[in-house]
Amino acid sequence: MAFPLTASEHEMRLIRAVPSSARRVLVVACGHGRIGAILQTLIPGREVLGVELDPINREVARLPLEPASLDAIVIADDSCNRPDLEASLSRYHSLLRPSGVLVALIANAGHHAALGRSGDVPFEVDSSNLQSSKRLFTRASAQRMFLDAKFAPDLIDIEVNRIPPSMLEIQRPLSGQERMELDARRFVFRAYPIAPVVDSSSSGSPTKLTFVVCVSDDEVLRENLLASPDLRPGTSHEIILVRNCQSAADGLNLGLSRARHEIVVCVHQDIYLPLGWCSRFAARWNEAKSRHSLLGVMGLYGVTGRGSDARRVGHVVDRTRLLYEPTLLPALCDTLDELLLALPRDTPVQFDPSLGFHLYGADACLSARRKGLPSVVVDAPCLHNSRLEALPGDFDTTARTFAAKWREELPVATPCVKIRNTTGFTQW
Repeated sequence: MAFPLTASEHEMRLIRAVPSSARRVLVVACGHGRIGAILQTLIPGREVLGVELDPINREVARLPLEPASLDAIVIADDSCNRPDLEASLSRYHSLLRPSGVLVALIANAGHHAALGRSGDVPFEVDSSNLQSSKRLFTRASAQRMFLDAKFAPDLIDIEVNRIPPSMLEIQRPLSGQERMELDARRFVFRAYPIAPVVDSSSSGSPTKLTFVVCVSDDEVLRENLLASPDLRPGTSHEIILVRNCQSAADGLNLGLSRARHEIVVCVHQDIYLPLGWCSRFAARWNEAKSRHSLLGVMGLYGVTGRGSDARRVGHVVDRTRLLYEPTLLPALCDTLDELLLALPRDTPVQFDPSLGFHLYGADACLSARRKGLPSVVVDAPCLHNSRLEALPGDFDTTARTFAAKWREELPVATPCVKIRNTTGFTQW
């Protein structure tokens, strides 16, 4: 794409990230006006508004803008690294149309040149000079920040400044994702407003949930699930941690038997649940229950249909990708991803220990269906911050066990694989 004006590399990345369908755009911290001028030139008839930020970030609040009146908001320069960004995002959320998008450039605290700094907490903030204070984010902490502010982030572009070979020589072997995060100088996100939800069936008191987790890495648990705002110390929700599990079923069945609350959420240790997630999920549970008096399994991402009719359904941030399928939620499904599965405490469904740590979500859905209980995907986005980049070595054995058990139901599709017969599967 050729630009009519000269723009820096990171400005060009922001400009490319604005959808061509966006007709009314606000550029925050517009600098010399290059971004706005280019955006206006590229699409005839596009209206572009520009605003600078004062030291306490009140300029946007003073704009005479109606709620839900913008198609896109672009946060330029280093404004995303201001310590007061979270407070600004609620204002931006209200200005965007439901189909709108926030485009943001985030400096990466995990870049090799910034190693040694903390990307998950703000630098010391000088309240007398907020403009000179900065907050740096890693990829994951930026995603958590957006989700907490009710935006679903999609990492769409990366400004790369590669790690020198001399530094790689002293590193352990790096995965592709680890290398990407060391090379990334800046991230470009598109963040989409998450619609609010109201629990019309609520009794007025918050619904308490029981969370069951098979723990194999306490650091991963601490940095993800236990960092979730609703699950921090003092939470009213119950958390059952099960260690040394021989299979996922060992831990999850134990948790179901010990749960105090009606809704039992079986969740991976590498999941981050954003601020307000528990009340949102409880509302979605009540919504699904009002449609289906009895529930089998409820989750966030799954598959509906079989064979050539199989299609993914759900809304979740999975590592660097936003998975947001077009199917309206809640939706009935055939299988669910294991990242998060919820069941009633008194469920007749039990997890199968013969499957180890794979495909137990699909197995639970098929077991529920045999008992006349539906499985449902609901809209309650979270971050799946997995370190895995490929199917584990023992997946093939589990797939064969699953296929033999459910021979009469084949083919079966999960979000990762299609199991055609008892001898093989394909990734899709």
